[in-house]
Amino acid sequence: MSAGLYARALQLADKALNEPTLVAPTTNEGMLAAARTVRDRVYPLLLVWKATGQEKYIQRAWRDLAVATQLPSWRPEHFLGTAEMMASLAVAYDWGSGYWSASQKQQLVAALVEKGVGPALSVLRAPAAPGSAKDWRALATNVNVVINSALIMTAIALNGDATAPVDELLDAATDSLAVGLTSYAADGSVVEGPTYWVYATRYLVSAALSRRQWDGQEPLGRVDQEVSFLGGQVLNGDATGDL
Repeated sequence: MSAGLYARALQLADKALNEPTLVAPTTNEGMLAAARTVRDRVYPLLLVWKATGQEKYIQRAWRDLAVATQLPSWRPEHFLGTAEMMASLAVAYDWGSGYWSASQKQQLVAALVEKGVGPALSVLRAPAAPGSAKDWRALATNVNVVINSALIMTAIALNGDATAPVDELLDAATDSLAVGLTSYAADGSVVEGPTYWVYATRYLVSAALSRRQWDGQEPLGRVDQEVSFLGGQVLNGDATGDL
């Protein structure tokens, strides 16, 4: 971790220590906002915990994670929020694996499987629904890239630790991601513009690095190396002001 990235993570983690615990959302839009709150807190909190060993950071992360796991659902009818929550909990499960108790691990896995993997597979196994905004499998947009990247990260994090068919999830998400990757031009740009490029590519590079470290595969497929290079800058905080 670079000195700049650590300084930014520490700033965000210290800020999160004094913020109120996550409030359960009541709408689809609230679910997406809640997922992003979890992401924006959990990532820096766990990074700083791993760097310093100070338990106050991972204990603070658990407060929000516990709320997220106890929600009745992650509102899969608007799956973008579901996917973002899955990615955050998958990262938390993996990064905190040496600290979480057996019951905490079980709680994280159960939530990921019941509220994320199950609903995702329901979509991935269903007949195609061309033109449906809910059928993100066939969308050549940031939505496809973000959702499938989150599913790949989740499948890898849960591999060997869940009874859910995570291999099926990994294969289906990788296949669907190929559609989303067609939104990238040869130079790595996307027609949706720079804001959506940053959003999608942050998740895409996270999934690509997870897959590369896990089994050496390259889910980026046909995408030009420039996406990996520029996405790496985004992931490391070099292209934006946050993590």
